[in-house]
Amino acid sequence: MLVSQVSPYRASPAHISKAFGYQVTSFFAASSRYGSPEDLKELVDTAHALGITVLLDIVHSHACKNVADGINEFDGTDHLYFHEGSKGRHDLWDSRLFNYGNHEVLRFLLSNLRFWVEEYGFDGFRFDGVTSMMYKHHGMGTGFSGGYHEYFGDSADEEGIVYLMLVCFCPSLSLLVANAISGQRFYAHPLPLHDHDRRRCIRNATSWQTRRSGRRWV
Repeated sequence: MLVSQVSPYRASPAHISKAFGYQVTSFFAASSRYGSPEDLKELVDTAHALGITVLLDIVHSHACKNVADGINEFDGTDHLYFHEGSKGRHDLWDSRLFNYGNHEVLRFLLSNLRFWVEEYGFDGFRFDGVTSMMYKHHGMGTGFSGGYHEYFGDSADEEGIVYLMLVCFCPSLSLLVANAISGQRFYAHPLPLHDHDRRRCIRNATSWQTRRSGRRWV
């Protein structure tokens, strides 16, 4: 199985030099810096013709704080898509944090996944910043030694975890990858999803770990 990962293609501000496409302003728009939407579709189609599975590097862990060209303060408040106040701000990334407990936010993010699959033909996603989604401390100022007390308890963000669980039940996804730094085991535990052969996997500090149909690549 050949897999190719496409780095973030969504529109992001050019003035943030370190963004590399990870400070997303328009979640449903491919960046024009790399070509037209038709060019991106042709890229995916060509890869499929060569037998290559194509994953999109998706950023649902945070969003650009820009107001003029982003979704921040879209309705004039700071909590349409994000948590209100300091809870909705990532100090290290200088960005906004989604409120996964809001049903409309869940619809927005899940429909975003569906858009990239149906409109551009991507086979799955590599989720960026999963540690930030799963823990209230977002992985900042916290070390992970492998103890279960570090993964479960008050520090776990249950709303973010539930969102990732919902993603696993999205139709038409052949592969999901999680970018995380916690080293938590069993991210790649098989899910009994009837006819669907979908798995989650983890990248820790040194390796990728994937499970698919009972096989593992490291």
